[in-house]
Amino acid sequence: MAKGPMILGMARGKVGELVFKRLNGEQITVPRVRNPKNPQSDAQTVRRLAFSSAVKLAQQLEPVISNSWQSRKYGQPSINYFVGEAAKIIGGYAMRAATGDYYGFAPIVPYNSMLGVCVPVRISEGTLSSGNIRPFNAPGSPVLSFQLSPLIPQGPETITVADFLGIFGVPVDTQITFVCGKVVPMPEYDTPTEVNGVGYSIGRLNFKTGLASDTVLFTLSSGQFELETSAVDATRSNITALTISGPSGSVGFAIDGVTVSGSFCSAAVIYSRYVDGEWRRSTSELKALIGVDSAIHAQSYYGWNDLAEIIDISRKSARAVTETEFLNKEPN
Repeated sequence: MAKGPMILGMARGKVGELVFKRLNGEQITVPRVRNPKNPQSDAQTVRRLAFSSAVKLAQQLEPVISNSWQSRKYGQPSINYFVGEAAKIIGGYAMRAATGDYYGFAPIVPYNSMLGVCVPVRISEGTLSSGNIRPFNAPGSPVLSFQLSPLIPQGPETITVADFLGIFGVPVDTQITFVCGKVVPMPEYDTPTEVNGVGYSIGRLNFKTGLASDTVLFTLSSGQFELETSAVDATRSNITALTISGPSGSVGFAIDGVTVSGSFCSAAVIYSRYVDGEWRRSTSELKALIGVDSAIHAQSYYGWNDLAEIIDISRKSARAVTETEFLNKEPN
């Protein structure tokens, strides 16, 4: 994907088999190298990048994955398990990209990135059934949102505690966790194509305990049901607003007062409930629509990066560390 007016010598990026760059103030054109010169070295680098990207994703999702495995110890054992599984999946996509699949783009980020990646991977595991709010994408759409299905029946103007189970598919004492990732550009990397990552937001909703059955949880206003925040347990929730569109079932929310809107590249909903002295979880996947039909889609919709460019960045980074250590080394 070339950027800038080509005829004025300002293009940067890829067009077909050509790469446009600027060198010493002038535009130059070089052939795109699709086959690595050193396959063994590249394969090793890809494995390291896959593991590093899995760690970055784990850091973004740490509040969830550290305690969302019903059969595993909380904390580092759960995180380690997630990293191992995510690294396998990320590595699979990266190795396929190395052979030309996905237009050479993969869900990886540079070693020093603070962002995660968009990849389908399990983020919770347990015996609790899933409720009716799910990640959703319209047919043919490369983006995700949240939707309530089945839809709320027409007629009622409120949703009470007594109505909750029938509409949401889970008891009112269930914690609902929203996980959503959005593509974030990383302009600090000077490459022919832009480098992206994925930033994740995590929102939890818990209602107060002991609410009467006729307590109103949502009120219909201008065609959508709005959350009654007075019924929310603020000490265990960071969802400060939530709306459900009556006609479409589309779900929107705010986390700590900030509206999380737009389309997501990956999303999940986790249901948790304290049953018989222990926390139980639903089994949930981080849904990611990996239907890559162009390099631009891989880059813009999923935040994937050009594998060859990330490999090049990683090598330069490794060389810089080595040189710094050498220059700072005490003389014998």
